[in-house]
Amino acid sequence: MKTYIFDLDDTLVQSMFVWETVIDEIFDRLGIETSFQAHKEHFIKMTASEVCVYIAETYPIEQTPDQLYLDLMQRVNVHYAQDVKLTEGVIPFFEQCKKEGIQMAVMTSNNEKTAQIVLNKYHLVPYLSALFSMDSMKTSKRDPDMFKYVLDTLHATPQETTVFEDSMYAIENATSMGMHCIGMVNDFNRKDFKEHHIPSIKDFRELLKE
Repeated sequence: MKTYIFDLDDTLVQSMFVWETVIDEIFDRLGIETSFQAHKEHFIKMTASEVCVYIAETYPIEQTPDQLYLDLMQRVNVHYAQDVKLTEGVIPFFEQCKKEGIQMAVMTSNNEKTAQIVLNKYHLVPYLSALFSMDSMKTSKRDPDMFKYVLDTLHATPQETTVFEDSMYAIENATSMGMHCIGMVNDFNRKDFKEHHIPSIKDFRELLKE
């Protein structure tokens, strides 16, 4: 069976602004003179749990990583419920895939509860066979074995699987497993996608057949 695996943030939904806003709020509250942008290259490869551990270990603060995480995710969840928008063309593309009998799943670095908030908000859950949350599973897309785990769980083969992603490191790991990848291009990844010749789209309207 043909299978599509979708990243969530900045793939199915446009949400990077939330993380930048909330992490900057956390830095301000803690009196730390830095910003999300100063750490963006590293933070985008981390789960929220890993970001909180990094902040707690890097800066002299009293909060534990778990306390930071609770604060961070409470703020994030409000934005996901109210402000995060779908990438253009997601719903008609999901309808198209459903008609073609394509199995669909989400593999996200995000927290499972947060992912469920936005997936339920836009009524995407019925289209999906599974949701894989790296943060909730205490792992990362940096581990190629996680792609194998997802394939095995979905009973999918690499040759029949396409991954939609905006992160170069995740695309590299998926490609190493033999999966086809389509990059979700943005200003941050455009150079890498071009250098590595990653087939890419701006949004899902480009894949509609009608």
